[in-house]
Amino acid sequence: MRPITGIYLLRSKLVYTLLAVVWVIIVGWQLAEHKRVRHTAEAALRNRSKDITSILGLVVRSQRFRGGPLFQERLESALKELVHSGEVNSIALLNAQSDVIVSAGEPITNEIKRVMQASPPEVWQAKRLLVGNPVDLGASVTPREGETNAPTIVLPPREERDRARTNNPSMASSETNRPPPPPREEGNRRPGERGDRGPRFGRPPWMSEAEYQGLLQQRGLHGLVFAMSTEPFLQATDQDWRLRAMVIAFATAAGFAMGLAWRNVAATNELEMRLLPRAK
Repeated sequence: MRPITGIYLLRSKLVYTLLAVVWVIIVGWQLAEHKRVRHTAEAALRNRSKDITSILGLVVRSQRFRGGPLFQERLESALKELVHSGEVNSIALLNAQSDVIVSAGEPITNEIKRVMQASPPEVWQAKRLLVGNPVDLGASVTPREGETNAPTIVLPPREERDRARTNNPSMASSETNRPPPPPREEGNRRPGERGDRGPRFGRPPWMSEAEYQGLLQQRGLHGLVFAMSTEPFLQATDQDWRLRAMVIAFATAAGFAMGLAWRNVAATNELEMRLLPRAK
């Protein structure tokens, strides 16, 4: 091998190595930026899920009257309106055993257990994000002294309530024979007592303590699971990835072009150096 050929070969290796290093840096930079954009879009979707959770809490609390129970018909109507608005695809309100009490939208019963057992309670799917919130909804009503802050109870539909009264004669007799509340003078009432705000919901007189606790377990709100579309997340990440792919493709084409250009320049210079002694 001639010395001139060895010099050009060494220079070619250095140039090709430099081009490869620059290409790897550009590709790594674009992948890191795409990962950052993806994390940002995920965080934005999670923050939106927190806003939706707050909205659902407000919806539940707005349906309560003086700390009383909720009626399933009214709550279902409010949840359906929220689903129709496009904010979420599905909503399911759960009891202590993660069983569905009230739902609206597409059914997500099969995914509830998996969502509530996850940490954090969320499951990413192809086109939707399932988010769980294992908290007592509507239990932010401040209890009075000596009272416990029980979870919000969702009463079953009117047909089920009427059927329960028909099948339980003691319920009707208890309501009929309930003694009237004792009269009370207005001047002796202190601010903040029940007379100012009305009675709070507690154990009905026709229920035993065991039956009331069973009602709390079956119809008490202890959490929710809702599904929201990942379309904004997919659009943001796909658009960013297309831009990154274009940059990588341009860098790849530029690297090949520069490599071919250097090869032609090196071959031309080597040929000139070979022909120079003959010309002399």
